[in-house]
Amino acid sequence: MIQKYTVTAEGEGRLDIVSRISMLFLQRHIDVESLSYMPLEGMVSRYQVCALAKEETIRKVVAQMEHIEGLNKINYE
Repeated sequence: MIQKYTVTAEGEGRLDIVSRISMLFLQRHIDVESLSYMPLEGMVSRYQVCALAKEETIRKVVAQMEHIEGLNKINYE
């Protein structure tokens, strides 16, 4: 069943990470409602994506996000 999910990750504050995250959603044809990038303390930033998809699809995207260098603490709800 398609529902709204929020995927949140923390990592290095690099704009290429935003591009790689958006490409993961684009490749799977996932409807993204919003994508935000928020700098935190130092070189750490928070990335947040709100999307409409099946849970199985979101789990696959999160698994792929774990391979992006510079990201950690990835979760979804």
